[in-house]
Amino acid sequence: GTSAPLPTPSSASLQIFITEVRISPLAERFVELYNPNNETVDLTDWYIQRKVGEGPLSSFVSSPNFEGKTISPLDYFLVAHSSSTVAASADILLNLTLTLNNALLLKNPDREIVDQVSTGNPAISKSYGRKWSSTTLNYTEDFEAQIPTPRTQNQNSVTEEDGSEEESLSVVINEIAWTGTGAYAVDEWIEFYNNTTSTIDLTGWRLISSDGSPDITLPVSTIAGNGFYLIERTSDDTISDIAADFIYTRALENIGEKLELLNSNGDLMDAVDCSAGWFTGDNPTKQTMERINPLAAGSDSDNWASNNLITKNGLDAGGNSINGTPKSENSVAKEYTTLSGGITFDENFVLRRLGSPYISDGPINVLSGATLSIEPGVIIKLKHGSSRTPYAELKIEGSLEALGGSEQDQKIVFTSYKDDDYGGDTNNDGDATQPAAGDW
Repeated sequence: GTSAPLPTPSSASLQIFITEVRISPLAERFVELYNPNNETVDLTDWYIQRKVGEGPLSSFVSSPNFEGKTISPLDYFLVAHSSSTVAASADILLNLTLTLNNALLLKNPDREIVDQVSTGNPAISKSYGRKWSSTTLNYTEDFEAQIPTPRTQNQNSVTEEDGSEEESLSVVINEIAWTGTGAYAVDEWIEFYNNTTSTIDLTGWRLISSDGSPDITLPVSTIAGNGFYLIERTSDDTISDIAADFIYTRALENIGEKLELLNSNGDLMDAVDCSAGWFTGDNPTKQTMERINPLAAGSDSDNWASNNLITKNGLDAGGNSINGTPKSENSVAKEYTTLSGGITFDENFVLRRLGSPYISDGPINVLSGATLSIEPGVIIKLKHGSSRTPYAELKIEGSLEALGGSEQDQKIVFTSYKDDDYGGDTNNDGDATQPAAGDW
């Protein structure tokens, strides 16, 4: 769906800009403000709100944090994560909650919107920064991915520092089944994803490996806006219940490959450099290598994870479930994961943070002899389903290992579906409902 439009900033008497936002890595998150005025601005009772997609506004930096704070003329103000390397120069330290596709709204004491920004999805090594004009000596309305420059003037993006070509990322390599499937190790497949809302002509596009195999030229074909394109090796039986868009030959090396996706003009669209070894994926379990953020760099190892074994799609040639998500949203990229009717673990299993929060309307059972290990940061939200669905509950007959951390984002939380403080407003009702005893 499309995001709901944000309200328009007011003509507040004193303008303060949101000039830079860094989303990842988690410990380096920050938001930078800039005062373009020739006078100091008192920020007491100012606040920042956050909006994710079509969700409601929520508190991001509350007004008590700005109490007694000021921002000097032509100077910066920094809100940073408490563990950040720039914590010593920050004006406010918080464990900031930021995800993909955030909108931040800066408001003054009169509740007027002074500035706002939709953060986009810059690469993990970059921030989302407002462009600086050398003509007006002030910031413009345009934002772009930039090298992070907290508390200093933003550096407008030009070319890559090493002079290399920067990827377009309009269409990206989104999932790689380099291990093959449970049916046949040779049944490899690769998925592309269209980051734009428009259909893109893929005729003549190439997927090439640095060792020359595979070297695939796509036939007359298109990929729908925000859609997927699936190429399967050898035959269309690789994923037996999902039609391939193209069949290719030549194998991926198990030791890794550097893959580049080029358009029909030879322009680099995306690159995934696993020449030193595949970032993720697992050969014994045939878990695929999934991209976490399709708008972040493909050669950043932190932007990939193995399928979480909860969210899957498709069957292999033997009728077994694919431990991947061909032609559907990656398990590690989901804002939340629904466990319809609950889930039963009859063997040892690790519940991963990527895919959290997990929302279950039925029982979560750990059978005798099995151990459920939960990664730090996982949130499990339970709700009673319909009269035909068993009550939501956590039932441990085997073992449970749930060792969280001291940081807020390392806690393991079991809570109600109505609890907006953990995992956000997953029932999409704003403040209409509150968690209560008996919810699960």
